[in-house]
Amino acid sequence: YLDSTASNLTKLARDERLPLDIVPHATDKGYSLEILYKGKPVVGSDLVIHDPAANQTEVKSDEKGRVDLVTAKPGLYSVRAKWVVEEKGKEGDMEYAQVNNYCTLALRVVGK
Repeated sequence: YLDSTASNLTKLARDERLPLDIVPHATDKGYSLEILYKGKPVVGSDLVIHDPAANQTEVKSDEKGRVDLVTAKPGLYSVRAKWVVEEKGKEGDMEYAQVNNYCTLALRVVGK
């Protein structure tokens, strides 16, 4: 959970321990959400965004690993990012062909 009024919002949002991370950057129209995998921007990450009225939007991150979040309404925005890595492995007796990475962000936006 992050409050948009925090002066160091981007720094608070970035957690280098997470393989997949969502980092908000303030813009004139709201926020730009930067999706990072192992610290690098992710092109084509799947995002699901719920606005304060519980409207759902599904988008993909652009060529810079970003998605614009227009925050016309104050309130809580919930964001889930997914990034699939084609990486084979084994957990116990189960084999897998890919790793699904998820990250979530709850961003409270205050009215101006």
